[in-house]
Amino acid sequence: MGKLINNNQSDLSAALLSLDYFQKKNIKVEPLTGGLNNHVYKVTSSDGARNCASEEVFVAKYFHHYDAWRTESEVQRYLARRQIAPQFLYTHDQWLISEYIEQQSLADAFEEDIYTEKASNARNASATKPDKRKKLTLKQKIIQATVAMAKLHQLSHKQDANSDSEGATLKTENVSTLGSVTTLDLPVVLTTLVGQLTELENMEEATRLQQLNTQLTKYEQLTDVKVLIDLFKAGAQKAINVAHALAKETRADELVLVHGDVNFANVFLPKNNDSNPLLIDFEAASFAPVSYEIGMFLAINQLPLASFDLISVIYVEHNKNNDLGCLVLVTCYAICASMVNGMWFLLQALERSEKQNDQQADYLLKAEQQFSYFSSILSRLSNATPSGLPKHLSDALTDK
Repeated sequence: MGKLINNNQSDLSAALLSLDYFQKKNIKVEPLTGGLNNHVYKVTSSDGARNCASEEVFVAKYFHHYDAWRTESEVQRYLARRQIAPQFLYTHDQWLISEYIEQQSLADAFEEDIYTEKASNARNASATKPDKRKKLTLKQKIIQATVAMAKLHQLSHKQDANSDSEGATLKTENVSTLGSVTTLDLPVVLTTLVGQLTELENMEEATRLQQLNTQLTKYEQLTDVKVLIDLFKAGAQKAINVAHALAKETRADELVLVHGDVNFANVFLPKNNDSNPLLIDFEAASFAPVSYEIGMFLAINQLPLASFDLISVIYVEHNKNNDLGCLVLVTCYAICASMVNGMWFLLQALERSEKQNDQQADYLLKAEQQFSYFSSILSRLSNATPSGLPKHLSDALTDK
């Protein structure tokens, strides 16, 4: 058996040693802060020799839910072979081991991190003049993320995934490799989250919620937790109505493999001019319309609806086979997506212990931001419902 070099980590990091992949290895484990839902570690592994060249670096991710582990493992294995995800190395017992990516995510990248023929010179210059480093502009982030989504969506349609025919998009392997990927059912997702929120609220005593408010006053949390819960429960009904109307507009032949959570922290810059931006974190992957992916992309990053024009241009440049949908349709999906995100963040805040105030405050802030986004785009669409919109969608937006 191997050895855990830094033994001050959690039982989960020690459990890495029980995996066959790290047998007879010495490992150093460092927690990574990127994952909000699962434990993620940077693992440096060696064979015990003093030669530093023998060291390898990995990302190890432990999933609390079996279905999320199965989905992410299958999708990452599938996409890694197509150079859209980090190299898939090993999966077992709700652990997933992947290559460690040296590039920056869009959330953290600087302009000189974008690959050019003069990349090395740019990096050397930034080393001597750190004050000259500039973060990626929002436009640059949108372009890179849109390229990643366009490349992903052209890989597999749901209808092709059930066939090995020569005309199918998915030609090289049977879709049993994506057997854990489900078809998105937005009304069910929203209804389930409302049920979980109601159940958790009923379990919490009023005094407990008041204590939570008191504890979070130092974080300048503006919205009372109980008020925020009520706002989401009321808003969710509107989102459910819109989701049902969207379902009536969805055709089976437009379903593609989507990531489901393309926030900027989940997109990494390409290694060079000939490679694609890399995607990580696939537990929210599903078969869904492209419009849903774009709507979720807008919502999770709180992008202005005006960004849709740029997204459309870049998307078509890299994928002419899929229908991006119109802005109204994408906005309807963004309405539902912001409600999904917000309730998820709120649930995470309520499920944290009293000793995790920093995490609670972070989740509540994210929940508030998603609700604010939901309210703003819903108001904009409801007050200017375009003509020609299907009646059931128009009715859902105007409460008819």
